[in-house]
Amino acid sequence: MNRIFSFALGYLTEYVNTSEFIGLLNLLKKLEIEGIEITFNSKERLYGFEIDKDIKNKLKEFNYVTIHSPFELVKESNSEQEIIKQLDIINSLYSEIRAKRVIIHPDSLPRPDILRRYNFKVSTENLKKSRQITIPKLK
Repeated sequence: MNRIFSFALGYLTEYVNTSEFIGLLNLLKKLEIEGIEITFNSKERLYGFEIDKDIKNKLKEFNYVTIHSPFELVKESNSEQEIIKQLDIINSLYSEIRAKRVIIHPDSLPRPDILRRYNFKVSTENLKKSRQITIPKLK
């Protein structure tokens, strides 16, 4: 039985050049890491993100890639259009690198009718009691 070991890459914009990032991905492959998460902690990081062809191709070599949406996707958006703009960018990247999931914090989930516009699969994480979010509230 194959096991998937995953690694959170953190913020891709911290890498200064393509070869440094590809070097990290090559190291992860040597360590038999099969899954990675690309994290965008803010809408600014998402808006400023650019990915070149070499990195896209290297990401496709992994069996399981997730994209973590901005932590405050809904809360820090000024309008519904801004939420949609962010989801459009995520959707494009999801398709380009063949990601398996988009991670969204439960207290920052867009309305269901907005999410239904996209083909990406959504998972949530960090459902803390202190946030007063319950499963019924997510529906």
